[in-house]
Amino acid sequence: MVDRETLAQADLLGAFGPEALDRLLAASGDRTMRRNDVLFQQGDPANEVYVVRSGRIAVGTRSADGRDSVIKIMERGDIFGEMPLFDGLGRSADARALEPTTILVIPYSVVRSEIEADPNLL
Repeated sequence: MVDRETLAQADLLGAFGPEALDRLLAASGDRTMRRNDVLFQQGDPANEVYVVRSGRIAVGTRSADGRDSVIKIMERGDIFGEMPLFDGLGRSADARALEPTTILVIPYSVVRSEIEADPNLL
């Protein structure tokens, strides 16, 4: 289970106070994935950040000739999908479940609201 302490340990969310983390958790929801389910693909629009509750997610890219290159394996407690929150671009990689996986989905709008309320967070 992802809880406030787990979120507080994530690089992106570590500066958020307990109340802000509770608001993020309250606005978030779970998504369950099966093995090989694709969460997003490179270039997709982005409006959510993710935390792995259980299972594993492979984040990687695909070359022009179709070869996959894994950048990182995300496991319980890992946060990912945050780059477009700051650069406003689409997804820079693909994300796919390696096994049955549950992720916490946090809307960018909620993260942005917390940052706007306290710009010193980042």
